[in-house]
Amino acid sequence: MKVTKSKFDSSLKIVHVDADDEQYKKLKKLFDIHGFAFLTQSVIFLNKPELLNQNLYKSNYLTFIESHEVAHQVLKHNSLKRNPVHEAEADYLGVMLCLDKNFKSAANVGKKYFAQRNSISFEKYHKKYGEKILSKVVNKN
Repeated sequence: MKVTKSKFDSSLKIVHVDADDEQYKKLKKLFDIHGFAFLTQSVIFLNKPELLNQNLYKSNYLTFIESHEVAHQVLKHNSLKRNPVHEAEADYLGVMLCLDKNFKSAANVGKKYFAQRNSISFEKYHKKYGEKILSKVVNKN
């Protein structure tokens, strides 16, 4: 089990869970609900075997997945339920977080899969909802 710190929020840890880790069976049930990763408290768990199986255990993909999970936290989404609106918001904000940190290749991963995951292109989503989502996270004084 590899543990790293988040590139986006140093208070978060990233745990790369292997199939032979003793907790994998228990976590697998949550991966089955949430996909490649999920965030609980201050830990993002990554399903390393499934990411390897899909040929997605690569830096750009991992960075985007991490940004997506961080976006759920920033947007204060309920992590117990999978909600299509929340997933689209997290995908969008994940791309924006990657761009903000200059992880352009990771942002491109998010943009590449955006329409497939959300039934709308990133560009159309940005025009329609971008300002609303960003206003949720920008501290207005």
